[in-house]
Amino acid sequence: MLALFGRTLETTSEGFLVHAEQWDRSVAEALAEAHGLDLTPAHWQVLELLRSYCEAGNEPPSMRQLVGLLKPHLGE
Repeated sequence: MLALFGRTLETTSEGFLVHAEQWDRSVAEALAEAHGLDLTPAHWQVLELLRSYCEAGNEPPSMRQLVGLLKPHLGE
């Protein structure tokens, strides 16, 4: 469980959200900050592509699938 902005988010033992519908930009920013990351426009581009992919009914991609998904949008 993760308490954030007055709400409780259920997470796995690895820290992933159990309910994808709880994700939003503020959650992403808070999680990134907790890991010492500052999300750049390039990060947001990848995050938005992944969100679209998963919202289309797909399971989160493997690393190989992720590279294939991103390559047409971001290039080599």
